[in-house]
Amino acid sequence: MTFAYRHLEVSKRASLQLLLPITTGTGASFLFDETFGLIELLGTALTLIATMMINRRASKAVSKKLATQPTSS
Repeated sequence: MTFAYRHLEVSKRASLQLLLPITTGTGASFLFDETFGLIELLGTALTLIATMMINRRASKAVSKKLATQPTSS
């Protein structure tokens, strides 16, 4: 996983790190029949919203950078 992180952009690495606790909790819910309360569900929603905002901002920056780069002929 560390080797793969070297080849990703920082925003994508951060997104993967933010989603790791959510996937762990989801797996624990299915495998071990754990239940989560309101605080855990609100934290999950907040993490997902933050991840979407990070990705949206990063994709806008990349598309803006690509639009301003000169094309070589």
